[in-house]
Amino acid sequence: MDESYRDFLMKTILFLEETSGNLFAQILNLASQNEYPNLRQDFENGYILDFNISMFENSTDPNLIRLVEVYKKIEDEIEALIKKNKITEDELDFHFINDEMQFDDEFDEDDDEANDELFGDFPMSLN
Repeated sequence: MDESYRDFLMKTILFLEETSGNLFAQILNLASQNEYPNLRQDFENGYILDFNISMFENSTDPNLIRLVEVYKKIEDEIEALIKKNKITEDELDFHFINDEMQFDDEFDEDDDEANDELFGDFPMSLN
């Protein structure tokens, strides 16, 4: 496998991980607006909550169910790509650090405000 191909593959995996985190934040926001209103109240009261996607698997909200399915699919594909290509955590960490340094150099305050509007009160990336 060509090194530049492998580099782009790792960047793609990092992109998918970020996408997964953002989707999870959206799932939390959607859930807190409908079926789980206590999530928002607990968050606003400063409680530290340990969220897990399995919390929403038995939802009655069809939109939430679909988003949980998409989230799980992304996570499965990340794992499959890592395993198939024998990518180590150290390799991903190296690319993550380098990509973060580039991002910090290009930070735009307007983008941060747009993210606040898009993602609501919950942090954008959660485990």
